[in-house]
Order: sequence, then C-alpha cells, then structure tokens
Amino acid sequence: MHKFRDVLSRWEAGELSMMEAGELLGMSERQFRRYRDRYEEAGLEGLVDGRLGKRSAKRVPERHLNEETALRSNKETDQKAAGARCSRLLLAQLSQLGRKSE
Repeated sequence: MHKFRDVLSRWEAGELSMMEAGELLGMSERQFRRYRDRYEEAGLEGLVDGRLGKRSAKRVPERHLNEETALRSNKETDQKAAGARCSRLLLAQLSQLGRKSE
C-alpha cells in the first residue's frame, strides 16, 4: 500500500502519467484509475480485496461433492475389476497359445 501512495503522490504532482503510474504498479491505466477512486472514497480500506474471506458464488454444494466422490469411487472400483478380468482373459489366451505350440 505504501508503494501505491508513493506512485499516487508522484502522479498528483504531475511527475507521472496515469499509464506510467499503472506500469510502475503492474496494472493498467484503467485499473490505476479504479484504485485511485477507491482510495479517495475509502482510504486504504478501499484497496483491500472485498472478496477475501467470502465463499465463491460458483462453489459446488457439499451434497454434490459427496455424490461425485461416491461416483468416482464406484467408477475406479469398476475399472479395477474390468482390468482384472482383462488380465485373466489375456493370461488364459496366452496359456492356450502356449499349449498349441507344444
């Protein structure tokens, strides 16, 4: 926040353009203007990300997570069983081929 205040004071003194101020802060000119406006309205508290500590609106409900976990577990179990069946079939076919060549 200290860097922002330094750059803002340099911009206010006419030492920097908005584009240069934004570049020094690693943001666009438009974002620098937004930060400046929020700083003027609410001080340093206006620059704090308001999303911190809040749950995402896109968060998946807990019951869906439990269903997904159960489905994945069943799918993995089914895949392992199918893999074991394929292995047994392959071994049986190989052993039959070995008997035919004798």
